[in-house]
Amino acid sequence: MRKIRFYVKKYKLYMLTFIIGFLFAIIISGYIHYQIIININGEQFGSVADWISGLGSVGAVITSLWLASDKRGRVKVTHSLKIDYIEKPERILNNTLSVIFDAYNKGNKPVTLEFYGFKKATEKDYIRFGDHKRKKVNPGESISNKFNVYDIERYVNLKNYSGKIDVCYNEPTGDKHTERFEWEDVIQAFKKTPSKKDEAK
Repeated sequence: MRKIRFYVKKYKLYMLTFIIGFLFAIIISGYIHYQIIININGEQFGSVADWISGLGSVGAVITSLWLASDKRGRVKVTHSLKIDYIEKPERILNNTLSVIFDAYNKGNKPVTLEFYGFKKATEKDYIRFGDHKRKKVNPGESISNKFNVYDIERYVNLKNYSGKIDVCYNEPTGDKHTERFEWEDVIQAFKKTPSKKDEAK
């Protein structure tokens, strides 16, 4: 299956050209068939316009599905956790946990992305905060956004929430790339992060 996907991805332009050419050939042959054979025998199988309209619709559906599948798989969103230590005036080093989100371009063309926001899995609208500048991401590269757990919890209203949340990166075309993960896993990781104390001299 992996080898099939590789060849489909490598030769997809040729395959798409073949499909379009094949549909065009069907249209031409249908027209010739209508003009020569059907008119001679006096048979009626619909007008040429109906044939062209139907085949054109099939071609449009195939092309749109092809392009949609190509867009869905070209950006992968993941997250990781990072522990930070903040030094306080009283010489106590408190721990804080951040979540780092990465959007990796695994396609073969550059893509422009912006961090779109967070939402609970059960809700429809994303809550946007932080850096929303659009950035061009070349193939094989990624962009990252770092958020403190406290900030995510406050802005997205996740206090005492244990369900799943979605994080999203958006293209100027409106195509969205998301990751869904358990917020409770982040909270448990935060509770397990060690704190340090710097002994007073």
